[in-house]
Amino acid sequence: MTAPDAAGPIWTAQDVVAATDGTWWRAPPDGWVAGGACYYHGLFQPGDLLILRSRQGELGMTPEQAAPLLAAASGLVCSTPAVAPDGPWPVFVVPETYAALMDLGRYARGCFRGRVYGVTGSAGKTTICHLLAFALSRLGPTVQTSHNTNLPPGVARTLAGLPGDVDHAVLELAIGRMGPSTRLARPSVAIFSNVTAAHMEYHRSIEQIADTKALIFTGLTPDGVAIVNRDMAPFERVVAVAHRHAARVVTYGEHPDAMVRLLDHDPDGQVRAAFDGETLTYRLGAPGRHMAVNSLAVLAAVATVGADADATATANAGTLGGADWRGLVLPALADATPVAGRGVEHDLIVDGRRVRLIDDAYNANPASMRAGLALLGDRVPGPGGRRIAVLGDMLELGPDSARYHEALAEPLEAAGVDVAHCVGPQMAHLWRRLPGDRQGLRVDDPADLLAPLRTDLRDGDVLLVKGSHGAGVHRLVTRLVQASHGGAAGDKDGAGAGAGEGEETAS
Repeated sequence: MTAPDAAGPIWTAQDVVAATDGTWWRAPPDGWVAGGACYYHGLFQPGDLLILRSRQGELGMTPEQAAPLLAAASGLVCSTPAVAPDGPWPVFVVPETYAALMDLGRYARGCFRGRVYGVTGSAGKTTICHLLAFALSRLGPTVQTSHNTNLPPGVARTLAGLPGDVDHAVLELAIGRMGPSTRLARPSVAIFSNVTAAHMEYHRSIEQIADTKALIFTGLTPDGVAIVNRDMAPFERVVAVAHRHAARVVTYGEHPDAMVRLLDHDPDGQVRAAFDGETLTYRLGAPGRHMAVNSLAVLAAVATVGADADATATANAGTLGGADWRGLVLPALADATPVAGRGVEHDLIVDGRRVRLIDDAYNANPASMRAGLALLGDRVPGPGGRRIAVLGDMLELGPDSARYHEALAEPLEAAGVDVAHCVGPQMAHLWRRLPGDRQGLRVDDPADLLAPLRTDLRDGDVLLVKGSHGAGVHRLVTRLVQASHGGAAGDKDGAGAGAGEGEETAS
């Protein structure tokens, strides 16, 4: 099927038919349009087509989940009209809902005249997406992956909902089903941030993870650019794949051979980088040396807008040439902030004591844990204060989990951590490695740490909370923030709730 020559995708009834193998069972009225497609009620946007499942295991929401959304929905998509509620809503019937969503995403990608940026990596991909979208928004309208929808259904949903006036789409692509995801996204620019031990229960080796994630380059457009972290251990095997599929390859990192290279970074966020034969100096609002390295990937990606201006169809990109993007993007990076749960800092008053809390509790693997500890080491406690780490289990590390946890003793010492509280059975391996004066509490349930932690806090303490989401240490962040705001420690979680049905969390 041929996609129309349109900026789309404000979907017309004819577009939906052209994109899929379905038919209208209850036709929409003249002038009808839809804004996108939604398979999970927590992701719904007004104007979306609601995808309903007719049987267990089929993609979509139940009629009961869809019911509260019907008034704001544009219509329904299902594989049998029996699940469609009575009413005026248009109903589109397809052979299978998953295939229909993929078709809608593929069709929308064919309509899209802007640039697509794909980002993958074991750690930092969400942060790079966030920073890149923030930077690109200075050049033109930009959208990015939301709610961790980084597997094929989420990629298709994002594409199907792209507004027609968007210049840049930043998509996070997880390792799960990378081939279908990148073929669907067809990125103009693909960024591979790093490889580390993560989800080792599902992969034989780091090399296998690297090979699978490197599939992101196989979906590049013919003039596509691959951006690769020069510091990663399996760099040679990753860059070999990049060279086979990309028109250009750009490397970044701290390695002396990196094309975009970090020269210096200080705890206040001042960054010096070697870029295209010159030295760039800028301030980054997101703290940490790892954030500075992430910003190099952003610079490399944004620079492709200027370099490939003639190949883009957007008015904004068409006016950019040479170094013009620098004056727009570099000053703006000072206002860039971390994503929630990934290094956000809070100045709290807990039980009358001033505490700086570093919330890095969204997730963890060995690389991100080291980065979090380094960020803690950059922070200077107040008079009489200490550096305290609350560390939850790093999950899904396979048979070497104990070794990965024990190995954190070195970066913990290098960061000058005074006390480490360890949460979970795997973190017990680290706790046993620590000298007695650095050993804090060792608990399996983070709830058991809250009361003694609050009692032990001193004025001037700097506290890092980090662990895999399943370890539950994010709940401690919620409780401490509530305590600072006068809430009860037993209040129900607000932020920090677990991943929902619509979230696709494979790395």
